[in-house]
Amino acid sequence: MTRVPGSYPVPASWPRDLPVVGINNVDLSVPRTGRQFSGKADHNFGNQKDRLSYSLMRQRGQNFSSSFRPEFPNTPYPDINWLNRLNWIHTFSPNLLSESSFAYIRTHGGGGSDTGHYELPQASIGSLSFAGNSGWSRWTHNDFTWHQALAWTSGRHSLRFGIDIDRQRDDDDFSNQQLHPAFTFTNILDFAQDLPFRQTGPLHGSIRPG
Repeated sequence: MTRVPGSYPVPASWPRDLPVVGINNVDLSVPRTGRQFSGKADHNFGNQKDRLSYSLMRQRGQNFSSSFRPEFPNTPYPDINWLNRLNWIHTFSPNLLSESSFAYIRTHGGGGSDTGHYELPQASIGSLSFAGNSGWSRWTHNDFTWHQALAWTSGRHSLRFGIDIDRQRDDDDFSNQQLHPAFTFTNILDFAQDLPFRQTGPLHGSIRPG
C-alpha cells in the first residue's frame, strides 16, 4: 500500500502489505410487481335531476428492501393505496347546479430490514453513500375530503362558489430507526481505523429489542 499524492496520509500503524483494493459484485436489482384495478358506478334519479356516482381505485405494489449485507436479505414490503369517492350532482334549474362529494384516500407502505441485528450501527462517511441498518419502518396516511360547490350561469356569465374541507391524518412508525447507534466519519481512513467524528442514538450494547 502506497500513498497517492494529494491523498490522506497512511496511518503508521497499518502494515504496508495491507490489501485495500478488491472487487465486490453486488446485485441490488430487485423486482417490483403490482396490481391495480378501478371501477365507477353511476345512477340517475329524481326525474334526471340527480346523479349519484361512486369511484373506487385500489393499487398494491410489492417492493423489496435491498442490501449488500448478507444478514439483511431482500425484505418484501407492500405499498397499498385506496381511493374512494362519492359524488352527488343536483340540478335545480337549467342555470343552477349543485355538486357535493366526499373522498377517502388511504396510502400505506414501509421499508427496511425486519431481521433485528440491533448491534449493527448506521455509518456514514462524509458525503459518501454507505451502509445503514435503520430497521423496519411503516407509515399510513389517511385523507378525508369534503367538497361542496354551487354553479350559476346567466347568459354569458358564470359564477361558481364552494368550499373544500380536507382532514389529513399521518400515522408513522419509525421507532426502529432510533434503536441503532449512528456513527459519522470525516473520511474513509478514519472509518477504517474506527475513529468516528460523531455518534448519535443509543450507546452500543445498551439496545434490547422491545
